[in-house]
Amino acid sequence: MIDYKKAKRPEAITKVELAEKLEHLKSVLRAEKKSGIVFNQEGSMRWLTGLRHQIIDLNPADVSPVNALCEVKGNSVTVTFVTAPFEMDRIKDQVPGVFKGVKNVSLKYSNVMPKVGKDVVTPGSVYCNTVTGKIVRPLIGGLKGNQYKKYDWVANMMNALVVKTAYELEPGMNGTQVRAMMFKNFADYGVETNMLLVALKGQGNHLHPLYDDRYKVGNNCWLKLVSAGRLGDVIVSETLMVKFGKVSKKEAAAYAALQDATVEYADLYRNGVNEKQLYAECGKRFNKIALRYGLKGFGKSAYLHHLGGPTSPLGNRDYCLNSSSKADCFAGMSFAINPVENIFGTKVELQGIVQEEGAPHMLDISKFTDPKLHAFRTVEAENGTVCKVPELLVRG
Repeated sequence: MIDYKKAKRPEAITKVELAEKLEHLKSVLRAEKKSGIVFNQEGSMRWLTGLRHQIIDLNPADVSPVNALCEVKGNSVTVTFVTAPFEMDRIKDQVPGVFKGVKNVSLKYSNVMPKVGKDVVTPGSVYCNTVTGKIVRPLIGGLKGNQYKKYDWVANMMNALVVKTAYELEPGMNGTQVRAMMFKNFADYGVETNMLLVALKGQGNHLHPLYDDRYKVGNNCWLKLVSAGRLGDVIVSETLMVKFGKVSKKEAAAYAALQDATVEYADLYRNGVNEKQLYAECGKRFNKIALRYGLKGFGKSAYLHHLGGPTSPLGNRDYCLNSSSKADCFAGMSFAINPVENIFGTKVELQGIVQEEGAPHMLDISKFTDPKLHAFRTVEAENGTVCKVPELLVRG
């Protein structure tokens, strides 16, 4: 077993990361000819502070109990934190330490939003979603920055902990118990989560399975353990397929085909590629894999589940691609995809980052997992994308 505590957790936000984020914020606002912006979403507040602000569970794009007015003047930024009186003690306790030592930034606190001019982007304005996205969606600091280190740590720790959970399961456990076990393992090792989905016996065809006492771990059944882990502003999601019992040759072939097809789909995420083209090409890639494996009808798996899509501090998926999608992929865009094959209902989930040139960088989630407990298969797409894809975890 791996000593998980040796897998050092990155800081939720560093001074260098925050300084780079503020520089990026200023450059976007200048390009948009705006002097400021109001952040009001939980995800954008986490991007700015690295802190959790939600009191109850929130979608990352939902309104946070704490807002921030960021105003740019010259090379300086003034951030006014706006919240109710009963939140203010926490804000004044936690926030100053985040910004301490960061140059050209000053902090203010208020219980009401100050009046702002027309050149400040505010929630509900026609520019708000676009400008907020330009600020918080790209990866800051590249593949060597703290934001990427958070992605890498969360992805690897989450896989190791879900594998740990898989070996702790016993026949007869119900959905509530399995979910509780996953949650405890995450909490014990400092991984925040905003989604745990558990598919037990009888839920094999539930694309978004919800835990329920009436579903149980059974003999000779498929289990899906789906999770989304967080650290500060980053979000990573993954799926582990577990088989209690033997895996047939056809089941193994269907899953191997899905592994190949998912990496082929990931390969399409390239800088400047339009989502409409990406959506159409995905089906073609799946059909090629179907022919390669001799799996009649497998090509339809491309569109059985949603296609996933861009992810950021604003969402486990900012939105899911469909035939009407029309944005272009951009360098620094994180994406998460999780197709389901239509023969046995197994799923593969991968996350990557669009690069300036060439193939996307795919997260390697195998680093903290004992290879004796869970194996990975390296898959290379026809145009060069390489990814370690989780294998099935088989329990006798």
